[in-house]
Amino acid sequence: MAGHPLIVGFGAVIFDLYGTLVPEFPATEFYETVARAATVVGADPDAFRIEWDRTAMARQTGSFGSMDENVQTICQSSPSR
Repeated sequence: MAGHPLIVGFGAVIFDLYGTLVPEFPATEFYETVARAATVVGADPDAFRIEWDRTAMARQTGSFGSMDENVQTICQSSPSR
């Protein structure tokens, strides 16, 4: 079928990984990990979670250059303990 006008090559394939190809873990476990991350960086866990949720879209769409940049942004926005 090479050269067939309806056959098109693909440059990328996009799919939803979480919950589709791999099972999601419970939200409680996920947010326990977020709270532990807050503790490691010396932030208030509740304030850190608020900022974590607030920055979710930017994190998921690549607006931050790295996770370090995302966590630094969160720490600058959330109060320390």
